[in-house]
Amino acid sequence: LTPAEKLDSARTACEQLIKSHEVSRAMTELIRCVALSRLVYGDGHWRLAEAFANVAYGYLKLRGLPAQAQQHAETARDILLAGTLLPELVEKKDILPTLMTTYYTLGVAHLITLNEAHQNLQKAEKIYQDIVRQNSQNKASVLTNVYRVYYQLVHRVALQQKRPASAVLYFEKAASCVSSTRGQDSLDLVGIYQEMARAEQMRARHEEAIEHLLQAHSIATAQLDESVETAQAALLLAQGYAAAGSLRSSELTEQYFKESINMFRSVLGEENPLTFPAVDNYTSWLIQTGRQQQALELLRSTLQRRVEAFGNYSDSMADTLSLMSSITLAGGEMKKAYKLLKKCLEIQTVLYGSQHKKSRQTQQLLDMLNK
Repeated sequence: LTPAEKLDSARTACEQLIKSHEVSRAMTELIRCVALSRLVYGDGHWRLAEAFANVAYGYLKLRGLPAQAQQHAETARDILLAGTLLPELVEKKDILPTLMTTYYTLGVAHLITLNEAHQNLQKAEKIYQDIVRQNSQNKASVLTNVYRVYYQLVHRVALQQKRPASAVLYFEKAASCVSSTRGQDSLDLVGIYQEMARAEQMRARHEEAIEHLLQAHSIATAQLDESVETAQAALLLAQGYAAAGSLRSSELTEQYFKESINMFRSVLGEENPLTFPAVDNYTSWLIQTGRQQQALELLRSTLQRRVEAFGNYSDSMADTLSLMSSITLAGGEMKKAYKLLKKCLEIQTVLYGSQHKKSRQTQQLLDMLNK
């Protein structure tokens, strides 16, 4: 086979291996494409930039290695910006996908430095818009990629930079893209609506947040029935109603907390570690609403299951015993509180040592009760 034929074969193999989730072999083929592209097209050709951009994207998405992704994406960008071998006969729309992949990868890889991330992702967004204008017959796949850019731009940049209004705007565009390409009941919308709710909560717009969480819960329930995702959607909805704080919200808060806990237990089992965060959130809400005794009984009912899930000496056990002691102490039951705290200190000493901040705080409280 000629190098050009081998390149075509390697490209085809890449697509098939990625679809079948054979990451290691897919990365090997992506790297082969770089070597073959250099042989076929030469240094400085935009097709070589395309190969580097694909390797960068592979390192980012398949391997989760942003440093390597950044290195190869910068090589692709430098080739494209140099423009030494960009033939006049090549249409702009042929090169735009490579530019898009390059800047998208750079944007995500640069997330540690948010200003650079924002700049690169905005470039990617503009390039996507060019693609949409020039590829009207293929808008479905293009819009799906636009959704990815909007999602990254908001989730990793706008929210981290405390710009919730901008986040909501971009998420609305993302939701529109997904709805138009994958349908209004697409599971991809669940995460988008939940992030929209998060942004609205940052703005103290609780009614709007609840509306988005209800949409996410509705889609998850319809598409997945009983599942971890549906249980998580119910938990977030309960937390949304709890944040709203109205009397009507109180009833719905309890309803969705219970739905979440029951579903986690049904799907995963009562002793599964993923079940306890829902229980702990519900307990905190019960305490905040003045129902300490109910919270105490709920915590007590989970102790044996926590032992089965985490062992006798765990953060979960220590935190639960500490919270139970606080509730009993607030109720005036000093002996019970002391006993619980003593067990808590025993666990903390094993986990962290006697000089750790948590152990010392517990010891100080025990000394106060002794006096």
